[in-house]
Amino acid sequence: MAEGTKPPNVPPEAIRWFELLFFGSLMIRAVEIPEFIAALTHGLAAAFFATIRLLLYLLLPLWLALLVSRNRSNGAKWGLILLLGLMLFGILTVILSGQLARLNFLLVPSSVLQGCAIALLFTASGRRWLNSKGMPSTDAELHDTFD
Repeated sequence: MAEGTKPPNVPPEAIRWFELLFFGSLMIRAVEIPEFIAALTHGLAAAFFATIRLLLYLLLPLWLALLVSRNRSNGAKWGLILLLGLMLFGILTVILSGQLARLNFLLVPSSVLQGCAIALLFTASGRRWLNSKGMPSTDAELHDTFD
């Protein structure tokens, strides 16, 4: 391999930053896992609600982020955008209703990190990575976003 070229299928800098920021946002949300587990002991309805929250807030975004960064899935990218939009809508609804005491303050930094991560998918190298669909890439096709 010539000096200065990347091996095939090495993600560009934008995708690596996407993973770092998005998984960091999920780590912020993972602080709530003990709350989910405690809800499992409060009856069937509470356990069902806690399971749905765990799936929607942690596991589904994790799965979609892995599909985006590893399998180059555009559908998963739009799924992440939809989930982020729903989260931002929920935050905005609570703020506008004046019930700030109900606002989960972990949602705000998590949403900001997810928004920044998703924005990286729309950079030139991020779009090329998602559109290449696993074909061997050359250094000319996938260059670093921050150069």
